[in-house]
Amino acid sequence: MEENLSFEDGGKLLRILDSGESRVVDSWLSVSGTVPKSIITPQSAIENIHKKYSELLKDFPTLRLRLSFIDKKPYFKIAENSELKFDNLVKKLENITPLYDELPEKTEMDKTSLWQLEISETEGEKTKLRLKMNHAIIDGRCIFDVLDIFYYTAVNKPFPERLNSYRNQPMIYDFGKKSFFTDEIINIGFKEPEAHFKAIHAELTPPITLPSHVIQPQWEVPYPPISAFCKKHKVTCQAIIIAIQNEAIRLYHKGKFDDIPLFSFTPVDNRKYPYATELLKKSLFFYHIGDVLPVVYKKDNPLENILHCSEKFQEAYKTKDACISGYSRSNFTNEKGERVNNFTKPFHPNKANFIFGSHIGLVGTEMDNLHFLSDFPISPYFYVLYLYGFHNLKTFYFSVNAPYNVPKELFDTYKDVTMKYYDFIVNDIKENKEKE
Repeated sequence: MEENLSFEDGGKLLRILDSGESRVVDSWLSVSGTVPKSIITPQSAIENIHKKYSELLKDFPTLRLRLSFIDKKPYFKIAENSELKFDNLVKKLENITPLYDELPEKTEMDKTSLWQLEISETEGEKTKLRLKMNHAIIDGRCIFDVLDIFYYTAVNKPFPERLNSYRNQPMIYDFGKKSFFTDEIINIGFKEPEAHFKAIHAELTPPITLPSHVIQPQWEVPYPPISAFCKKHKVTCQAIIIAIQNEAIRLYHKGKFDDIPLFSFTPVDNRKYPYATELLKKSLFFYHIGDVLPVVYKKDNPLENILHCSEKFQEAYKTKDACISGYSRSNFTNEKGERVNNFTKPFHPNKANFIFGSHIGLVGTEMDNLHFLSDFPISPYFYVLYLYGFHNLKTFYFSVNAPYNVPKELFDTYKDVTMKYYDFIVNDIKENKEKE
């Protein structure tokens, strides 16, 4: 499909990437969802997006970014008009594709776009939209919003207010993300997390050999019981994710670490904090994630564990730590890419007792068969086992991301514990209804 693109700033070199962006430049995220072909066919979806393609590039100018490497350091630049041709970035796959995706293929970063949309027919007479984006310009929460932008365009429906609020935001932001936070955070400056000094040597993740690659098995359960459980006990889905991690990793190690506290490396959305600027609150692209590190102990039953993890998460969430970490992560280097800050005790999940659990949130409310993948580089002694949860109004999805050659028992343990907790939640709500 041909189109006339006339952006006068094509090829313009912008700033070097922030520390946080450059650390994930070789990582890719992928999300997908389906809609019945009776609502939209792949061909009609392609045609509808093509009609508004130029408008999308103007309203969401970050979609025009590419990378350029100078002295092996990544810089943002604006793509040439020829690089933004519709067929290069939005592709209709001719064959019927699997319902769920493989991890994104590795690409040479200075020779590819930072995003690509694929539209295809999949199993069960469904149209599938799959979006792949580079982690340098998006995080796990917001990539689903970008998928929604393409979904609403594909089905020719007006954007909800949430998506409209993301229009016409800056293509890039101030280096160091000073535009993201109020002076209350900026004046604190770079700060190393105290948890790095407090974490006990544990080696929770088993060593692996290279070459390796990550895999991300995913499974799903009905969401309504989880929603009812959270309302009944005044907890969040994030607390449930942390509780599952807290039990699963201890169970895998057969009690070896039952007597030590675990630090739950928990990403949260900095846009929701009072220390976020109005610009940050309205931003869609780049890395909005800050980290809190609630400390959790072994508990004897699911409810006690969930309530404990909820309490510890809320304590950590109410601090400034998430915004401090978000700001500090963008200040390891200066605007020339030179190192200016260092952790005196580097974050090393394999040698310390860190677990990672992320509730991405409510996403893809008008789509089915949601799928999320994250492809991170790994080393034999530095990787994290990631547990994710996300949902629409009907389905809750769990997924675990780890090197393919960790023991299968580790994946199985995580799935078994998630299902144990789901069964507990269902029975808890069932008992509540029987008493009414």
